[in-house]
Amino acid sequence: MNIPSSRDPHKSSSINPFKSSSLNPYKSSSINPNKSSSLNPFKSSSINPYKSSSLNPNKSSSLNPFKSSSLNPFKSSSINPNKSSSLNPYKTSNINGLYIFNIDLIPIGYTVSVKETIKLVFNINNEWIGYLISNKKDGYNYFNLENEWIQYWILNKKEMFNIFNLNNEWIGLTT
Repeated sequence: MNIPSSRDPHKSSSINPFKSSSLNPYKSSSINPNKSSSLNPFKSSSINPYKSSSLNPNKSSSLNPFKSSSLNPFKSSSINPNKSSSLNPYKTSNINGLYIFNIDLIPIGYTVSVKETIKLVFNINNEWIGYLISNKKDGYNYFNLENEWIQYWILNKKEMFNIFNLNNEWIGLTT
């Protein structure tokens, strides 16, 4: 992927959570779901898709890419990075979406924005692997292509998120 240096945590210490404590949930309790219950979907039902049907693609077809073709990259070429080079991080150096890194700061994917409340997730092989639905509280719930909720993303800085699994473990970040 062509990640600009300003969005690469290896090259920019200001976006590296291991060099900037304000981005690190282990050092900043305000972005740690284990310390701030309002960020934890298991303690705050308003951000939990199992408790709030307006966040659940299995209950709201307008959020489900398999029921709404405008959200599905196989049916809408304008949101498919394999058909639209401006969305493809191998063809452009600064995508409009987010770059996704694992906890070791290795790039593992990127997002394509469909609308303000929904983003598609692609792996580094440009394969569609999931989607994000806004929790309406500065974060996203991540669903795989089987519509299973598998992660949640918490805002740590403008358009940068920390990624947690459903055991509340920090597993990655975005830039």
